[in-house]
Amino acid sequence: MRKKPLSALAIVLVALFAGPAASPSAPLPDGRAYEQVTPADKNGGDVGGPVFEGEFASAFGQSAIDGDSIGYSSLASFADAVGAELFTSYISTRGPDGWSTDAISPPAADPLRLLEFSPFRAFSGDLSTAVLEWKEPLLVPEAPPKYASLYLRSVGDSYRLLTEGAPPNRLPDSYLVRFGGATPDLGRIVFEANDALVEGAPPNAWSVYEWSPAGVRLVSVLPGGEAAPEARAGSAGEGDYSSVVSVDGSRVFWTAGGQLYAREGGVRTVKLNASRRTVSLGDGSATLLAISADGSKAFFLDQTSLTDAPEDHGGLYEYDLEEESLRLLTPIGAGEPGIEGVLGVAADGAAVYFVA
Repeated sequence: MRKKPLSALAIVLVALFAGPAASPSAPLPDGRAYEQVTPADKNGGDVGGPVFEGEFASAFGQSAIDGDSIGYSSLASFADAVGAELFTSYISTRGPDGWSTDAISPPAADPLRLLEFSPFRAFSGDLSTAVLEWKEPLLVPEAPPKYASLYLRSVGDSYRLLTEGAPPNRLPDSYLVRFGGATPDLGRIVFEANDALVEGAPPNAWSVYEWSPAGVRLVSVLPGGEAAPEARAGSAGEGDYSSVVSVDGSRVFWTAGGQLYAREGGVRTVKLNASRRTVSLGDGSATLLAISADGSKAFFLDQTSLTDAPEDHGGLYEYDLEEESLRLLTPIGAGEPGIEGVLGVAADGAAVYFVA
């Protein structure tokens, strides 16, 4: 569920850096100084950090790994903006002569875009590339007119179409495509669409796909080799796409019919919430909460008892893809614990922090 926006910050964005400042403030005791990042003239508007959770959060307030650039949003248009919508997106970059600011929102052909949120869904770690969902005007000539598409934007307003061609079975108003997740360098991008975009995908149904420089391939393939009739990235519908793909792109996690799967290397699918009980009570209905960064472990909820442990009445489970093992993490003797969410996971999955 999307949360209401927070108030934009009525301040100029500032940052601390160890290097020499172009227009430094009074130096701090350790030699650093404050620097003004955003332009002084912002057309009467404010700048802010994250204003939404879920699919919008990654587009705002993200700093580059080296600290020399930052992406943010504003309700106003300034600098070199060529388009204005509800939130215009910017990247400020620190150079030898100080900070410069570029507006990265494309110009919108439809006035209703003024009422929509940022089209940006993810940035690479150095902010040099970004994924955005966009309809019109077309950002590349080969994009299908009137259809929503996914693009990869590079520095200098260079765009690459990720979703190739128009869907074969849907008109523009009924076609949906949504970003699902990506590797940190955006070298592999997971998305979902409600029509067949590659051979073998079911028509007029949600499927999960993966883009790489080699092209688009179907992810939502069941262990037997057939395409899932309805599938979503991670546990989409929960509004959280953070637990979809491992950092190296080798594993993609998706759900279909309440069942949880991992696609490995594009060639093998593993069902994660399959019952391990001697006398099965069924596989239940799984909700993926988190994965380890390396994709070796997945943490999910299932209200059905999946193991022979006497204290297993459903709860939070861990599936280890290296050992192909399943274990219950919340044995409480009777009744399913009220798991409210996962706060964090160690990179290798050795520890998980959750609220119950």
